[in-house]
Amino acid sequence: MDLFMGDGTIQSVFFNKGELTFDKYYIRTEKILYEEENGKLPDNVFIKVFLDYLYTLKLFPNIMGVANTALLKIKNRIYALYERDMPYLLKIDWMKKRFETIH
Repeated sequence: MDLFMGDGTIQSVFFNKGELTFDKYYIRTEKILYEEENGKLPDNVFIKVFLDYLYTLKLFPNIMGVANTALLKIKNRIYALYERDMPYLLKIDWMKKRFETIH
């Protein structure tokens, strides 16, 4: 389950004239931002169900913030997607070979 439900991660390899650059980037989801400020959420199914309920009431951020199922490009914008989360707009810096979450 963790393999598919972990934090939103992009693993990439940039190719440039035979040189490979590996990058691993955590998408700045609501969950990641919350945990950076308040500490890691408990790994307890009952707490997760309760916090997900609070999210539906708009009282808590989305704890399912994983956004790592696919990347989608629409009109030169790249989004990270996941079925239970909103799309996250990403920026790819081709010169620095890095990803960045915009919104």
